[in-house]
Amino acid sequence: MKHKINKLVLGLIVGLTLSSTTNALPELNTNSAITLSNLIVGAMGDDDKATTFSVNVTLSTQNIAPLNNWQFGFHQAVSYVKLGNVNPKLDMSICSSSNNCTSLKYLTNPITDKDLSAGYTTILGPSTNYPLLPNTTYTIKLLHNNNWPVVNFSNAPQSFFIATANKFYNLPLAKSQYTFL
Repeated sequence: MKHKINKLVLGLIVGLTLSSTTNALPELNTNSAITLSNLIVGAMGDDDKATTFSVNVTLSTQNIAPLNNWQFGFHQAVSYVKLGNVNPKLDMSICSSSNNCTSLKYLTNPITDKDLSAGYTTILGPSTNYPLLPNTTYTIKLLHNNNWPVVNFSNAPQSFFIATANKFYNLPLAKSQYTFL
């Protein structure tokens, strides 16, 4: 277990370092087996533009073996945990293009009861057995976060990744693929 966590931490450091050492977000890696596109962030639906925002991002898989027990992570200077008045209406889910959906849950480390989503790195996982299948497009929805509105790249989600027990996928997203509402 320690070896798996070390790989995840190394992947996070590499992803965060790459995105923070340049003036722009990394260019999209079109050779990846898993890619992100079309991130939309801002007030949507019931969101109050002054206090609440939502995120929709498209995730596509190419010729991969089905991924079980995956985790989706990213960096953003806000919290995705529900706690008292913080994010009471937060709704997180992933849906395939055929509308097969499951909710996403905020992950913690069950061994030490420490928060796996340390600092502003959030790690989410499916609440049910929900493998990522080959050649499938998914929409990840993170709706009604009430931390504060996202107005520019500095507080938008970035440095995305998918992790499994033995694989780590860095998911760069080009600046041109962000839409701010």
